[in-house]
Amino acid sequence: MTPFGQLLKMADDDERLIMFHSHLGATYNDLRRYEEALIHLKKVTGLEAPESSMSCAETFANIAEISFKLGDYEDTLRQFLEILDSDLRTLPSYHILLANTYHNIGFIQMEQKHYVQALENITKALDIAKKSNHPDMHE
Repeated sequence: MTPFGQLLKMADDDERLIMFHSHLGATYNDLRRYEEALIHLKKVTGLEAPESSMSCAETFANIAEISFKLGDYEDTLRQFLEILDSDLRTLPSYHILLANTYHNIGFIQMEQKHYVQALENITKALDIAKKSNHPDMHE
């Protein structure tokens, strides 16, 4: 058994497995081994994260980034829609992360040549960003 296999066997809870697979996904991404990165990041989505954890949104964002690099815009959009669903449930309506998510969705829709939807989402992003009290928006 490989050292990593032994380490995984020792992991007795989802929180540790989330950490292991997230780090492996990030490492494979850095190595540009995107398919292997996706395997590990998608394992994270099947595990239970602690309620206070932002790891779910981060994982979907990482999967979206890798899917984009692989040219899989459908999966990229699907991941950003998952993030949007989470953002709408957990963030204030004028949070800068919500604006970022709408912007990312619009960007992917532009890549797919869905210009009307892209414009709608990028406009939402701009409206939220203008109303956000994030310091970057008020310099």
